[in-house]
Amino acid sequence: MENPQDDSLVAQHTAYDAVKACGGMAAVDITKAMLQYVRGSNARYKDVLGRKRKVAAEETGRAAQKKRAKKTLIILKSERSNLCRRLLWNVTRWTVK
Repeated sequence: MENPQDDSLVAQHTAYDAVKACGGMAAVDITKAMLQYVRGSNARYKDVLGRKRKVAAEETGRAAQKKRAKKTLIILKSERSNLCRRLLWNVTRWTVK
């Protein structure tokens, strides 16, 4: 599984490099758009977290469905085997006489 912190680490390095390229922290002008972006970061984080939870729930649901289907298949194979055994027994019982 991929490390979920890799994306944030890459983003931090990108931001650091951009600030450094502009002349350091003292030379960067903080604009209104920058402040709004930072203020909305929690909402974006919650949105991403919600999507990840939804995907995880769907995967869990698919796994449970697959498990139920596998159990049903085993039961049906067993029933088919029992029916074949009974049919063979009845055929041999009636043909022997």
